[in-house]
Amino acid sequence: MGTPDSDLLDFHTKWIGNWEECLAVQAIEYENPAEFGQVAALMIGMCYPDSCSSADATALAKSRSEYGSIREVNYGHISNRHVTVVTESTPLYIDVGNQDLKTSDIDHTEQKMKKKASDGKYQPGTLGKLLLSFSVYSNAPKIFNTNQPAGTLTSVNGIRFVSMTWVILGHTYDFGLTLTDNVATYFPQLMKRFTFQAVSNATVSVDTFFVLSGLLVSYLSLREMKKSGGARRFKWGIFYFHRFWRLTPPYMLLLMLYVPTFKYWADGPFWPQIGVDVDECNDAWWTNLLYINNLVRTDKLCTGWSWYLANDMQFYVLSPVMLIPFQNATDAMEEIYIKPWARIGPYVIGFFTGYLLYITDCKVKMSKLLNILGWLVATGAALMVFYGLYTPDGSPKLGVDTPALYNATFRMAWGMCVAWVIFACTSGYGGPVNKFLSWRAIIPLSRLTYCAYLVHPLVLFTYYYSRRTLMRWYDLELIYLFLGHLCVSYAAAFIISLAFESPMMGLEKVLVGRKKNS
Repeated sequence: MGTPDSDLLDFHTKWIGNWEECLAVQAIEYENPAEFGQVAALMIGMCYPDSCSSADATALAKSRSEYGSIREVNYGHISNRHVTVVTESTPLYIDVGNQDLKTSDIDHTEQKMKKKASDGKYQPGTLGKLLLSFSVYSNAPKIFNTNQPAGTLTSVNGIRFVSMTWVILGHTYDFGLTLTDNVATYFPQLMKRFTFQAVSNATVSVDTFFVLSGLLVSYLSLREMKKSGGARRFKWGIFYFHRFWRLTPPYMLLLMLYVPTFKYWADGPFWPQIGVDVDECNDAWWTNLLYINNLVRTDKLCTGWSWYLANDMQFYVLSPVMLIPFQNATDAMEEIYIKPWARIGPYVIGFFTGYLLYITDCKVKMSKLLNILGWLVATGAALMVFYGLYTPDGSPKLGVDTPALYNATFRMAWGMCVAWVIFACTSGYGGPVNKFLSWRAIIPLSRLTYCAYLVHPLVLFTYYYSRRTLMRWYDLELIYLFLGHLCVSYAAAFIISLAFESPMMGLEKVLVGRKKNS
């Protein structure tokens, strides 16, 4: 059984005991469990024989009255020879596992195959093309292809990948913070560091994606409208179908795969035996399918990180309101953070930037002085977003007005900074920044960004929740964790892309005949 450890003042309140030792115990038969008074507190590991049910284990845990009051048990593991009970940190209660749970933008470059025929080339029919859409042999080279068609906004690739690494970095800290035993000493030290503000303000990385989304919708759609002869001849049905088909199949297939099976992926004293989603998404999955999960049943948010996809789809649905005129001429999380009206600002900025690139054909003349001034202003604004609220001791001392102004404007300011970088790089004024962001090696990683966004929380959950002991964080530990999460997330994204994303895009090409834009 877990016992009080040192570092109580460092919030070391998870006393889980020795997981491996518990597994090694040969259980003896136990009968007639007695239920005593109220128990338990903190997070305590307890080892029981396999004959104990969850109710028995809860009753036995309640007999340990020296620790406080106990509720139901959901975490831990019950196998053929043991049962481990662990309490959650807040509120204080004991959890027991369930019985027998220990089980273990793609490039559409066309590749032609050869066969014996009258013209000497293999020309597969419709059925052949449909089957080839599921070919790993054909799809993998498309992901790794570094060729880009003329007119591609190449700097977008680098910005997309860097933003995804930033998201994973922020989640590395966020997801694992409650499973450390030195949070009370290490985290305050981090918040006092000037450099750590780039991590604590990582939420603007998502605003970068909104800027990119708005920019590409505007720039590419206006180009297509021009080719098709205006908004009236533009294929609006295909416009919406492509977006839904592009995002939904890998999204829904991954949700269908992980939600009912995640609880079986691993075990351990922290492992959530009922999964990581409320009621395994039984009541809210349809809100994800309709992309309204940021507005409806947010208290049962399914696949919590998918709120971004809902916002992005809602902005896309509303984008013709801007396209056609251009052509012719927790509570805070639920109430503010994930709502479209709080996040549309960067999307609109990206949309206007795409319009400017369209009407100028990415050919803008700027003096050297104006270019330098633009970079200085954008850099200064970005630094203000990162460090505008920083204080040396990590505590807020700026009153009410300054933080209020910051919260009202920092996402828009960040969106303008990103928009300038894309505008300058695309117009030929990016210099070394454009060379890095347009580096051909980043192109495959950029293509995997969507699947990496979908799958990376599962990678982090699996690592953190399957641990046998708490972590003691320090800087080098976090560097290794971040790099490991990044590599494994992109490796998993490659598999998910091959299994779910690439086949759907191949099918769209065959059935609808839609070719890839830049």
